[in-house]
Amino acid sequence: MYSVLGDSAGARRWIAFYLEHRTGPDPEADRISKSLEVTSLNDSALSLESAGDVAGAEGLFRRALNIAESALGPDHPDTAGTVNNLASLLEAKGNYTDAEALYRRALAICETRLGPDDPRTGRTLGNLAGLLAARGNYAAAAPLYHRALAVAEKTLGPDDPAAREIRESLDALTRKNREKEKSK
Repeated sequence: MYSVLGDSAGARRWIAFYLEHRTGPDPEADRISKSLEVTSLNDSALSLESAGDVAGAEGLFRRALNIAESALGPDHPDTAGTVNNLASLLEAKGNYTDAEALYRRALAICETRLGPDDPRTGRTLGNLAGLLAARGNYAAAAPLYHRALAVAEKTLGPDDPAAREIRESLDALTRKNREKEKSK
């Protein structure tokens, strides 16, 4: 027997076998199957994005989002993760307006469903803060970075690479904000 924890391909095979051989309805197994499909699509999209196939990645993210919204619901954590991934891709393409709206949507889902101290909430806070900082909106970005840092330090520890990255981004933002104030 093998463990399916941390093995999404194995988990997908196991759930497919179960669904094929089940003797009656099992809505929870159906939801798990859809969640695994969304995860697989997100993983494939991230691979395409890192290989430079932005169009292919966007198509997979949008497909994953459609499945997540219809099968899991518009406020499911898997939906939030997919929304966050799509926002990141759109930000990289320079579509800041749509990316910001998606980050805000993902953040609302994370805060409601996962809570303000969940690492996924912190990651989304950091992503939104980064976008706002890149657009020069330092006043809006700073409190989001502070919240993201607090979450990262609490859940991952102050020496975790994610916490350090947020701290460095916040420090850079503080320097830029001081320079902006001096130039006035």
